[in-house]
Amino acid sequence: MKKIIFITILIFINYCFSAHTFEYRVIKDNVGYSKNERELKIKKGAIISSDHSVIYGNIVDDNYFMCMQDANTGNFISLAYLELMQCNTKLPEKIITYTEKGFEKKAIPAYFLDILYSKNRNILEEYEVIDNLYRIQAVASYLNNDIPFYAIVTNIGIELHNSDEIDFTNIEKKSDEVYECDGIAFGLSDNPLSSYETFQWYSVIIDSKRQIEKFTLKIDGDYLSIDNKTTGKHIITLAYVDDTVIKELCNLFENNQCNLSKVKFPRHADNSCDYENGKIVNNKNVAQHKRMKVKENLKLRSGEASSTQVLTVMSAGTTVRILELGKAEIIDGISSNWVKVEVQFDATDRNGNPIKPGTVGWCFGGFLE
Repeated sequence: MKKIIFITILIFINYCFSAHTFEYRVIKDNVGYSKNERELKIKKGAIISSDHSVIYGNIVDDNYFMCMQDANTGNFISLAYLELMQCNTKLPEKIITYTEKGFEKKAIPAYFLDILYSKNRNILEEYEVIDNLYRIQAVASYLNNDIPFYAIVTNIGIELHNSDEIDFTNIEKKSDEVYECDGIAFGLSDNPLSSYETFQWYSVIIDSKRQIEKFTLKIDGDYLSIDNKTTGKHIITLAYVDDTVIKELCNLFENNQCNLSKVKFPRHADNSCDYENGKIVNNKNVAQHKRMKVKENLKLRSGEASSTQVLTVMSAGTTVRILELGKAEIIDGISSNWVKVEVQFDATDRNGNPIKPGTVGWCFGGFLE
C-alpha cells in the first residue's frame, strides 16, 4: 500500500495571479493524485491548465513527488510528464534535473563551491541572509533533502533554490550549448525575502515584469548560466554537482569542517576547473548577489562611471548587496568592476544621516570588501 503524505511543501506561490494561462500536455501515461490523495491514472495527451505558477512537493513512499496542480480538476501531475503546448524543442537531457525517476541531477548555486573550497561556511552571509549559527546549520538539512534546495530544471520551466522561477512558453535551440526561452519570471519583487521555516533566501529575480520575456540558457560543461535577454541582466549560474560535493557541504554547514580530498568539483566545457592547485582560479572580489561593505566613504552614483551624478556618499562600513556587475576598469591601480548595489539596513552617509534601505546606485567594486 502506498504511503502518501500530501504535506504540500509549497515551493512558490505568486503574490499576484498571472494574467497568462499556462497549458501543458501530458507526454506519457503515468500515475498522479487527486486533491483527495487518491491515486489516478493520467493519460498521455491530457491537457493540464494552470492560471498561476504553483509547484508542489509531496512525499510518496518517502520520495519527493514534484508536481503541478491542474486548475480544472485539482489533480496533481508530475512535472516530469509535462511539455509545452505548440513547442517541439526540448532542453538537452544533461541539464534536466527532475525526471520520472526523481532528482537525477543536483544543481546548486555556483557560489556554494566557493564556500566549500574556502572551508568557511560564514561566506554564505555574503550572498544570503543567514544571520546566526542555527540558520547556517539549517542549510545542511536542506542539502540533505531534494526539496526545496536543488534547482528544478524541466522542459516547462526552472525553479531556483530560493523559490524564484521562470515558466517557459517556448524553447528555441540556438546551438548545442545555447537555448533561448520565452517565459515569465516570478520573483519576490514585492517582498525581497523568501521565508522558509528556519532561514531566508534573497530573491535573484528582483524586477519581475509578470510578462513574457526572453531568457538565455548557456551550458558550459557542468555549469548552466541563466540570463534575462530582455533586460540584459544575469540571473544566476547553477553548478551540477555529485554527492561528494553535497556530502562535504553538509559536513561544512553542520559541523564546520570538511574533507576535500575526494571531492569532485565541476568542470567547464574546456575541462578547466575553477578549484585546483590550492587556490580559487579566476575568483573575483565582486560577484552578483554578494553582500559587501564599504571600505572608506564611497560615492553612490547614478551610473557606472566617475562622471555620473552622485546620489549620496556612503559611510565606511555600509553594507551593500551587489545586484549587477558593470564594466571593468582600473581606478587608483585597482582592477575591478563597477557594480550596481542595493544599500542595506542601518546605512548612513558620511555625515551620519540615514540612507533609506533599498536605495540603488552604482559604485566601484574595488572599494568594497
